[in-house]
Amino acid sequence: MTGVWAIWEARNKWVFENQRVDIDKVRKRVEELCREFRDEGGVIGTGEESGDIRRQWKKPEDGVVKINVDAGVKEGWGTGIGVVCRGSEGEVLWGLSEHKKEMTEVRMAEAEAMLAGIKEERRRGHTRVVIESDCKPLIDAVSTKAKGRSDFHLMIDDIFLPVLSSMLLGGLFLVDV
Repeated sequence: MTGVWAIWEARNKWVFENQRVDIDKVRKRVEELCREFRDEGGVIGTGEESGDIRRQWKKPEDGVVKINVDAGVKEGWGTGIGVVCRGSEGEVLWGLSEHKKEMTEVRMAEAEAMLAGIKEERRRGHTRVVIESDCKPLIDAVSTKAKGRSDFHLMIDDIFLPVLSSMLLGGLFLVDV
């Protein structure tokens, strides 16, 4: 996945900054990112002003797949979503990313990532799924099945359509990371 991310980063430099990146530089960037990750003991996190926050990814239980979703919004660039699915041994099963030139609210972009992950898992036939997101407003809204008329609440309703029709029977768990 690190390689995919580095290629995406190089592609964005080319598309948005008109900078071509040599493939050897991309390879070196992948090696650098992997080395940093390994040096940190495989721990994901950042040192924030509020303290040193470190979280280690935990594999799901046997028979369960874990979907990690994330999104980013940047003025002048647009909105990007990313989804990675891993099996019970931590192996990457699939991943997807999408970029839109239109900007949206971060919670909407995070909801789009979650919906994309759920739809792909439904297509693949998995029924026991854990979804991780770092977007507290999204996790809260989905966990409480928040109702409303905003675009965000309509997206929450969309998230539940595929879940209620197939996944809920096998178990859908939300994790706030």
